[in-house]
Amino acid sequence: MRRGDLVVAPFMWSDGVCDHCVEGLTTSCEHGGFWGSAGSDGGQGEAVRVPFADGTLVRLPKDAASDERLLSALLTLSDVMGTGHHAALGAGARPGATVAVVGDGAVGLCAVLAAKRLGAVGVPPGP
Repeated sequence: MRRGDLVVAPFMWSDGVCDHCVEGLTTSCEHGGFWGSAGSDGGQGEAVRVPFADGTLVRLPKDAASDERLLSALLTLSDVMGTGHHAALGAGARPGATVAVVGDGAVGLCAVLAAKRLGAVGVPPGP
């Protein structure tokens, strides 16, 4: 990462090199942590120090800064989409699987999108 890069950070930081990170389980990083926890500021400021920036930050395309719709969509990757994707994986979403999502908030809707992307078929919520 370089100063001035447009980046998005997930809801926690990770080193990117421990066994958990290498397996894609960055939320279990041995050296990671959560924004706003003891010793760490939140991540809502214009500038923030990012522990393990190379293992945490995801560089966005430069043109995203001038495309409000693309930027808004990419920012969901910082929290709710990752949580919804993790839920879909935990539910066994895969091609042909049936998945029911209870709750239609931001995370629930992202779980539906993730399950669909993983090939599952949705079950509409009840009344």
